[in-house]
Amino acid sequence: MAKKPTKRGKPAPVKRAPKAKAKPAVKAKPAVKAKPAVKAAARAKPAGGVDSAEQLREAMEELTEARTELSRLGHEMTAAHRQIEDDRFASRSARDNLRSELDAVRTDLKTALAELEIARADRERIAQNAQRRIHELETTLMKLQNEVADLRNPSLPPPPTAAGEGGHEEPTS
Repeated sequence: MAKKPTKRGKPAPVKRAPKAKAKPAVKAKPAVKAKPAVKAAARAKPAGGVDSAEQLREAMEELTEARTELSRLGHEMTAAHRQIEDDRFASRSARDNLRSELDAVRTDLKTALAELEIARADRERIAQNAQRRIHELETTLMKLQNEVADLRNPSLPPPPTAAGEGGHEEPTS
C-alpha cells in the first residue's frame, strides 16, 4: 500500500522500535472527570470475574449514552452558530438602516440650510428695496411739501412802476 504524502510543514513520523518499559514505583492519578453515577456504578467490578458479554453490554450502553450526549451537544452548537449568524446579520442590517437614516437626516439638514440661506438673501434684498423706496418717498414728500408751501405763500412779483411802461424802468441820472 502506498504511503500518503505528509502535510507541509510537519516532519514525517518516524517509527521507532518499542522500548521495554519499567513500571514506575508510584503511579500518578489521572485527572478525575465528572461522570454520571450510573457509569461509575457500571464500571465497579465485583470481586469475582465479570464475563465479557456483560462488559460488552455495559460498553454498548455507555457508547449509546455518549452518542446521545454528543448528538445533543452538536444540535446545541448548531443552534448557537445559527443564533450568532442571525445576530450578526441583524446587527449589520440595523447598522445599515441607521447609516441610511443618518445620511437622510444630513441631506435634510443641508437642504434646510440652503433654503434658510435663500430666505435670508431674499429678506435682505426686500429690506434693501424697502429702504430705497422709503428714501424715494421721503424725497418726494419733501418736494410736495415745498410745492404746497410755495402755493400757500406765493411770493409777490415786484410792483409795476409806471403805467404803460410795461414794468421796465430806466435808470435816471
